[in-house]
Amino acid sequence: MTSWEKARRFIRSPLALTATDDRAEDRSSSSACWAAIAHRRVAISRFATALLAFACCLAIGGTAEAAPIGWAVVDDMGVASTTGGGDGSVVVARTADELADHAGREEPLTILIEGALTGSGKLRVASNKTLLGVGASASITGVELSLNDVSNVIIRNLTMTGARDAIALRGSHHVWVDHCDLSACDDGLLDITHRSDYVTVSWTRFSDHHKTMLINSGTSQPEDAGTLNTTIHHCWFDGSNTRNPRVGYGQVHIFNSLYNGNGYGIGLHSQARVLAERNHFDGVKDPVKQMYREDPASPHHGFCEGIDNIFHDCTGQQAIEGISFPVDDYYRYDFALDEAGDVATAVREGAGPGASFGTLGPLPVPGDGALGVSVQPSLRWTRGREGVTYRVAFGEANPPGSAVETDGQTFDPGTLQPGAVYYWRVDQVTGDGSVAGDVWRFQTQPNE
Repeated sequence: MTSWEKARRFIRSPLALTATDDRAEDRSSSSACWAAIAHRRVAISRFATALLAFACCLAIGGTAEAAPIGWAVVDDMGVASTTGGGDGSVVVARTADELADHAGREEPLTILIEGALTGSGKLRVASNKTLLGVGASASITGVELSLNDVSNVIIRNLTMTGARDAIALRGSHHVWVDHCDLSACDDGLLDITHRSDYVTVSWTRFSDHHKTMLINSGTSQPEDAGTLNTTIHHCWFDGSNTRNPRVGYGQVHIFNSLYNGNGYGIGLHSQARVLAERNHFDGVKDPVKQMYREDPASPHHGFCEGIDNIFHDCTGQQAIEGISFPVDDYYRYDFALDEAGDVATAVREGAGPGASFGTLGPLPVPGDGALGVSVQPSLRWTRGREGVTYRVAFGEANPPGSAVETDGQTFDPGTLQPGAVYYWRVDQVTGDGSVAGDVWRFQTQPNE
């Protein structure tokens, strides 16, 4: 994967659960350890730092993960695709109090998190926010990012530890968690509960923890049925003990993720439907575990289909029955799918925060890999650098053909063919020249 282009100059800125614990599971595992994280901050002026952070935020990169894929791009519930702070203002947070103030505001914002933030308790994150760590060392210690009944949130390039939950979603939808490192919290690292929906978790490392990721509100919560749709890809469950994740009720797609030394890998119960595809399990006890009922007729039984996974030095259950859900009915992901044999190296090298992931360029609507798009769409994207124009390339070939220049953030491709795949790219034109964007794709709705 290529590194994102770093910003080359300063530019002017508009800165101004209750999840159910299960005793049988708790008895089977040891308690989590606490780990201290120390970070050194660079002593430069606040004004220069803000300008630099803004420039870095709006730099455009060339990796395939410059936009969410999977469930987070599905158009539903009033959100066409996950874009976070989108075209809102950019602000900087250097303390937990500053982060709480920015994150709780109602307007769309991109919040650049700089340095090591410490605090305690829950921090409310409102809708239409992007929380983006600057550089390789942005961290939050002791604070839970709490997303309650909100939508359209991006959390990227952060190290988080020492809270009750690192990130908790309750009744929230269209959330993208990307390139984070989560460890050593009291309860969960990333819990997706209370009918949360349309979530993608990518390139994130989970470690030094007992109950990693819960995707349900408990074993007898049928109101969760039809929600909790989650994509997990290129994540590293690095010795995290259990719940990697534990799934009930939801439709969960796990691909190209690495598991090593876990107490169990994927836990199933309560009519879960999981597709586990091209993952690498190394030294895992119970890679895929039926949590409570072996009988498929039981309401507490969950289901998993496995495709081309690698199991090395694993023991115990591989509860794969060939039943999941038709992912291809909801989104495309073939362009991001790696061979199972490449997963261990790719994930070890790429998961977690890094200096090149503290940037985020334009995000597309419809989302990358979206299905069922209108044959008369209006394509749009979030703003890149201030004061730019754009060159839009569009077509049925990949890469798309000749480009059209515009000073707006929309493009009308005309009437398209039904059931066809189209590719498009948005390059930014600045005073320094053209910055190439990534190729996105979508598929139009078929004829009825």
